[in-house]
Amino acid sequence: MADDSDALFGFILFILFLALIGYAAGGGSWPSTTTTGTPTSRPTTTYTTRPYSTPTSATDRYEGNIPGGPLESCPGKIVANKSDTSDYGSVNVKLYYSEENDRNCVVATRYGWADKTQGRLTARLRFSDYDGNQWPESAVVSSQPHTSQIGGAYLDDTYNRCVTASATFEPFTGMDKVSVSTGAVGCN
Repeated sequence: MADDSDALFGFILFILFLALIGYAAGGGSWPSTTTTGTPTSRPTTTYTTRPYSTPTSATDRYEGNIPGGPLESCPGKIVANKSDTSDYGSVNVKLYYSEENDRNCVVATRYGWADKTQGRLTARLRFSDYDGNQWPESAVVSSQPHTSQIGGAYLDDTYNRCVTASATFEPFTGMDKVSVSTGAVGCN
C-alpha cells in the first residue's frame, strides 16, 4: 500500500512540474512580492527651495536653520501683515500662504532707521504648538549688518495648523531691539 501512495504522490508531482513548465513557456510570471490590500503609507514631504539670493551687500552674513537655505521669495498671498515702531525705526513682518506644499513663508523688513544703522534682522516662523527651534517645526533666517529685508523662512504642511511669525531688528549701537509678531494664524 505504501508503494501505491508513493507512486500517486510522484505522479501528482510530475503533473505539477509539467504545469509549471507549461505556464513558464506560455509567458506566465509570478509577482516578485505579494501584498494584501492597498498600502496606506503617508506620502513623504519633499522640501524644495530655490537658492537664496545674496544678501544686500558683500559684508552681509546669513544664518538660519533651513536645509538648503531659505526661499528666494515667498509665494502665495499675504495672510498677516504687522509692524511695530520705535523712536529710531520700524520693523514689519509679512506672512504668506501658498497652497503648493501647504506652505507658510515669512518676510521681515526694517525701515525708517538711520542709513548707517547696523544690526541683525531676523525672520522666524514656527508652529504655535511648538516651543523649540528645530527644523521643520520652526524656521529662522537672519542676516547682518546692513540687511533691510530678509525672508524666505518657510514651513510646509501648515494647512489647518496654527503658525506664528515674527520679525526682530537688533541694532549694534545699543538702541533697543524692535520686534513684531503676528500671533497665531491659520487655525481652523
